[in-house]
Amino acid sequence: MKKRVEKLVTHPLISGSSVVFIGSITVNIFNYVFNLTMGRLLSIEEYGLLASLTSFISIIAIFQTSLIQLFAKFSATYTAQNNIQLKKALFKIGLKISLGIGLSFFVILIICIYPFSKFLHVNNYIILILVFLSSAVLIFNSLPLGILQGELRFISISSLNIIGVIGRILFGFSLVLLGFGVMGGIIGILLSFCILYAVSFFFNKNYRHIKDSNSHVDFFKEFKKISSPFLLASLGVIIIQSTDVILARHFLSQTDAGRYAALSLMGKAIFYITSPLFFAFFPLIAQKKEKNEKTFSTLLLALSIVFLCSLFFFLLYSIYPSTIISFFFPQSGYQKLSPFMGIYSLYILIFSLAFLIHNYYLSLGKTGIYKPSLFSATIYLILIFLFHQSIQQFINVLIASSLLLLLLLLVYYKNINYKKLWPVQLFFP
Repeated sequence: MKKRVEKLVTHPLISGSSVVFIGSITVNIFNYVFNLTMGRLLSIEEYGLLASLTSFISIIAIFQTSLIQLFAKFSATYTAQNNIQLKKALFKIGLKISLGIGLSFFVILIICIYPFSKFLHVNNYIILILVFLSSAVLIFNSLPLGILQGELRFISISSLNIIGVIGRILFGFSLVLLGFGVMGGIIGILLSFCILYAVSFFFNKNYRHIKDSNSHVDFFKEFKKISSPFLLASLGVIIIQSTDVILARHFLSQTDAGRYAALSLMGKAIFYITSPLFFAFFPLIAQKKEKNEKTFSTLLLALSIVFLCSLFFFLLYSIYPSTIISFFFPQSGYQKLSPFMGIYSLYILIFSLAFLIHNYYLSLGKTGIYKPSLFSATIYLILIFLFHQSIQQFINVLIASSLLLLLLLLVYYKNINYKKLWPVQLFFP
């Protein structure tokens, strides 16, 4: 029994995620301080605007996470092969790719600034430009963070994240106090991303001096081969996870949109508690696959941890909703969210399981999961445009879409061994 416990504790998934967990808890505490400060210094309507803008950045952040995972997959593979030359190629070509994608995003968003401002009811274009610039810098960060993740350098990653969030608090809090309002909070976020990007190159200093090699061409060909389906697979998850606050800002009243933003923050705190496991899980599975080691037991271990943690918080949010709300947002106006706390945390539980299985497939290189991912996201968007009159309807759509995604991913797993089932072939020919 003692040996089993020691084996479990020293498992790379547990030890790696423990390091990230400690760093993540620290970051989340600082993030909580940032959101709590903004929620108390700004009105409910202003906080709703800030939350909708930061939710847009969160969408880009999940896109960034997809790029991080893509770079991490290559980094993990080359680390397992001990191929230094290909890792150098990854850094050189990846730098151009991340800068190109980030700048392209910025230009496209600037072109679309008018419809974007109308959709979110934002009249201040300067704030939107700052949001778009923050999104571009966020994408720039995908390469250095992806390389570190693939190398399982979790201490370095945690240090970078802590540096970034401290900068966000210091700049954001100071600027809001100086009277910059929502713009102050956005500037704080932008500056924190810039600091993180600058410092991240110190942790990747071994790849600064790179000699030309044919391996650069090999890497670029491989990158083009898997990047499109990889990013498409992540797009569906991005839509389901992060567009709800933005859509609430569009469809609901400003007050209800502010309350929904607070509900989303409290509910997704559950997801962020288990997120360190996702972070350690992806490169670990990728390296195991490269070494031809078994991965299913690691998947089961991760699923068990995510399920038990999410279940615990689901029960906590369901039994003590008022206490949880008071902890996050003491203002009495937020207590109207009490009836929704349990049901929203149920959505988080379902989505967390689906997200883990989704990452499992991507780490194995099974990019064909973009089909169930995009299909679920399409159903989500259709439902949300049909049913968006209340907070309850938003949550119902999220639960239905996440459950659909989870079921399709489970069917996809069966499809690996049972291709003769015609319902499976309908979605995964």
